[in-house]
Amino acid sequence: TLAPRTPAMSWTCLRQVHQFLLTLELDRLLPPNVSITNSLHALVYADTAGSSPYLLLPVISEKGARGRKQADAAAMTWEEVVQSAATHLILSALNAPGAAVLPSNELNISSAMAREALYSRFLSEVTSSRLQADVVEHLEQLGAKCTEEFIDLSVGYSLDILIPSLGCALEVDGPFHFLLNSHERSGSTKMKHRHLQQIGYKFHAIPFWEWPKTTSTEDKLSYLRKILKNLSSSPEEMGGKVAMHLRAREQIEAEALSHKNRRRAVDGGATANQ
Repeated sequence: TLAPRTPAMSWTCLRQVHQFLLTLELDRLLPPNVSITNSLHALVYADTAGSSPYLLLPVISEKGARGRKQADAAAMTWEEVVQSAATHLILSALNAPGAAVLPSNELNISSAMAREALYSRFLSEVTSSRLQADVVEHLEQLGAKCTEEFIDLSVGYSLDILIPSLGCALEVDGPFHFLLNSHERSGSTKMKHRHLQQIGYKFHAIPFWEWPKTTSTEDKLSYLRKILKNLSSSPEEMGGKVAMHLRAREQIEAEALSHKNRRRAVDGGATANQ
């Protein structure tokens, strides 16, 4: 019943479906042939040796409804590519790639484009804070090389601070991660932490009220030393994930700059013709 409705879903709804399927999969409540992580993995590595560099995606209009015929990806807005890629992931996870999608409403686009569209959408949801910047500054004083806002495309989650050399991560939970006037974490924050643990990440979540309020550098360094002492994972695996993250980010930034330059050229030509 879910697959036929997927092409009409908004990004917010698709994101919730993804997290719901991820919860069921990690809790081993899904049939063996249904896997959202395998679907994401297939997209991340779609253009590796032996795989097709193109994906057949459903064409989704800005209003979320299918039915508009497109000749190529250039005719679509970036948000439509995001919608199509997200829809593809859900349908693939459900083993229903063609469900409710007519052949005339399918589109071949590069797997790289679909991956970058999803990556940029995940990245747009990321927020940072002065508290996080303070934590990073003191981690670097301890000699830790940090990667901020690391997005793991295999599950669609971002980690505030990844420390590849130690194979661990830190989440910095500000006030918005908690219920109002409470030290109780929100449902979405609890779900993210639970998923990260189930996936295998070694991480520690720093609640905003625990971070030393004093200006004493030593107090903050001492706090971080205690945390890092208890964390360990696989530096090699983390290093590989960070490298993929940085490559994807560079590609997205280069593509954004290219789009911006083309837009300037078009606007400049239009002005000259007036």
